[in-house]
Amino acid sequence: MDFSIVVPFHNAEEWLDRTIPALLDQRYPSDRYEIIMIDNNSTDAGPSVVASYRQINLLCEERPGAYAARNRGLARARGRIVAFTDPDCIPHPDWLHKLADAMDADDVGIVLGAVLPGRNTACLRLITDYEHAKHLYVFSSSDPALYFGHTNNMAVRREIFDEVGTFDLLMRGADTLFVQRVVHALSCTSVRYCDRARVRHLQIRSVRDYWGKLAIYARSARRHAGLSPLRPLSNRERFRIVRQLIRQEKHDWPRAMLLLIILGLGWVYWETGKCCPRRKAQPMLAEDGPGASTTEDPPRIT
Repeated sequence: MDFSIVVPFHNAEEWLDRTIPALLDQRYPSDRYEIIMIDNNSTDAGPSVVASYRQINLLCEERPGAYAARNRGLARARGRIVAFTDPDCIPHPDWLHKLADAMDADDVGIVLGAVLPGRNTACLRLITDYEHAKHLYVFSSSDPALYFGHTNNMAVRREIFDEVGTFDLLMRGADTLFVQRVVHALSCTSVRYCDRARVRHLQIRSVRDYWGKLAIYARSARRHAGLSPLRPLSNRERFRIVRQLIRQEKHDWPRAMLLLIILGLGWVYWETGKCCPRRKAQPMLAEDGPGASTTEDPPRIT
């Protein structure tokens, strides 16, 4: 088994009839990958939708949170590589092929793919170009503090979990903390960005949706301050990325100004998210159930 695709879901019925066919229709031998979907206390018909597909392994995880559900899927996974996505994401038909190609080098333990918005408007295309340029900058850097993760499009070699443990049981941000553990235990070169391994995030349908996500990410980063040496890009680094992008894409002044306005307002959303009342990030304790993790001593798969 080459791949195990792990997808947690909670009240995701509206997306599943688009996501599941995309997972089943991968241009990859069907006998070399499995799909594991984990119901995390859904109250809609999502579990029934998943159960109607006999090719999918349906599990349940009662502990709240997508990372608890992902760890449940990991415990069942048989693949040499575990590929993660979300129930509101549609992988491109050659998603698994591109992930496999990016994993060719023995020193690569994690591959992060590109996440495209749910619509293809002019403004969202500018955001996609910027996010691509930002990922190239971060994941070619030798500064481990810049490295982050996103489990809506991430693949991990199975042995990496054996070495550094599974996901901390936080409500948000455990993917980034996991990547941080990997780059500090191994090296920055163990994480690779592959823009050809693509999923489309159906919930991002407008620039406002993108800004809203930035505020959420900022709140998560604030809550996790002190759990890792992660740092966001400085304004100087962001400006350098934008300037290079404008030159590379040969944007005219109207498009360049539109990009700067979008990113400037995105910065406002980020700073607003950071200013929300801070709550200390606490991993779930051992009494939350068997296999629950703490930041200091993450569980390991055997």
